[in-house]
Amino acid sequence: FDLDSISSLLFKNSSLSFFKPSTLVAAAAFMIVGSVALMNGRVGFPAPCAMIPCTGTALILAAGPHELRWLTTPPLVFIGRISYSLYLWHWPILAFLPLYLARPLRPLETAAALGGAFVLSVASWRFVEVPFRRLRPRIPVKSILAGAAATALLFFASGAVLRSAD
Repeated sequence: FDLDSISSLLFKNSSLSFFKPSTLVAAAAFMIVGSVALMNGRVGFPAPCAMIPCTGTALILAAGPHELRWLTTPPLVFIGRISYSLYLWHWPILAFLPLYLARPLRPLETAAALGGAFVLSVASWRFVEVPFRRLRPRIPVKSILAGAAATALLFFASGAVLRSAD
């Protein structure tokens, strides 16, 4: 569901709008940071407790643009620019590194892994995303779609063959 729409309905157009925006941001920060600090392997995720950071995010959105100026600082804007790459890199690193080590990551190793994901994200943003956005396709869109359909068909057929072999 759309938390921005829900927060807009709850806080901007209702009697609940008596909350000061700074109060909403403080509550949101407490919810987000608290959930990061408290969620661990014993807490199932995603679960109802996942609503805590989601609600915190909705509160930040509900606070309005005047309370969000800190999000326009250059470091946070840069993190926003690389966020998709960071999203793509952090998960495989954090998922496969403990498997490779055959043990859970220690806090310093987790920090190093996240640092490595950040470096890889910056590199893939700079050398993959930015050039790709500037690229003007020379191949007709129909050809790209046909190639994607052929690839999907190939994977489907391979899966069917492998499944029938079992």
